[in-house]
Amino acid sequence: MVMICIENMSDDTYRALEARAKLHSRSVEAEVCAILESAIRLEPRIGMGDALAALGGKIRLIKGDL
Repeated sequence: MVMICIENMSDDTYRALEARAKLHSRSVEAEVCAILESAIRLEPRIGMGDALAALGGKIRLIKGDL
């Protein structure tokens, strides 16, 4: 498990973080992890076949065109 130290956080920011954590029934540390995870979550990737099918649909490609 990795530890991170956050320095120079304002008291107002920390109080808001505490309130948000309480709202979600989490510790401050768990709330910070949840915020960071949602901020860096990658969008689901689309497969090449799905991308090509979508492109073909946009240009109205049909089997006979191939």
